[in-house]
Amino acid sequence: MVVLQGFCPKLCFCERIRDSLHLCKHPDNFWNFQGKIQNTDIISILPLDLLSLQFSFSSIYRLNRFIRIDSFFEFSDRLESIMAKAYIWRVARTTGYLLYVLHLNACVFYVASVSQGLATTSWVYDGNGTAYLRCYYFAVRSLINIGGLPEPVTVFEITFQMANFFIGVFVFSSLIGQMRDVIGAATASQTYFRASMDGCVAYMNTYTIPKLVQNRGMLDESELLDKMPLVMRTAITVDISLATFQKIALFQVKLF
Repeated sequence: MVVLQGFCPKLCFCERIRDSLHLCKHPDNFWNFQGKIQNTDIISILPLDLLSLQFSFSSIYRLNRFIRIDSFFEFSDRLESIMAKAYIWRVARTTGYLLYVLHLNACVFYVASVSQGLATTSWVYDGNGTAYLRCYYFAVRSLINIGGLPEPVTVFEITFQMANFFIGVFVFSSLIGQMRDVIGAATASQTYFRASMDGCVAYMNTYTIPKLVQNRGMLDESELLDKMPLVMRTAITVDISLATFQKIALFQVKLF
């Protein structure tokens, strides 16, 4: 992440900075020219994975990578700002959140099964087949579908399953709400056009506008301009053609 920050130009006092060495030293606080690389950057890239050579492997050695999780949200915001159809990325991001929540639930279920003992009851994981796939299947069924699962036996299993159902209801409902907002934002222009069209039709029907006017596609702009005063027509023409006039050297104004 520290290396990649060196290739991301930033603004400092309204001046665009492209110096890669300076950007690597100041990835976030560009106003502090006396600072150094942030401590969070150093901690996040510490190779704690090497501890698995001395001790047994554990995924907790990679926990320091989460310190720079804000980089993902920064990437998401920037990607969303440059995409023409940002709703595609929003749908993919929400789907990724759902899959990640299911992954966490599968891991928790496996840990609970190991603590209770594999194949000790009909509820825990029996140890057959691929452990991750079986636990992930359980997570999908418990978070998305309520019912159809083996009945928990012990108090721990009942408590775990109840918490699972409650969390599943809230997580699934929140994801459905996010999907609804994403789809609503993607079709906002169409919805606004349809509402405006319905309002226009209702207005014409309420005030009994003649059918000739209702069926008219558009007004003749040249006919309307002919009926306007000369001063108003000149102002409209200048306003429309101002961008073209500014390209002509005769009309360019130089400030000394």
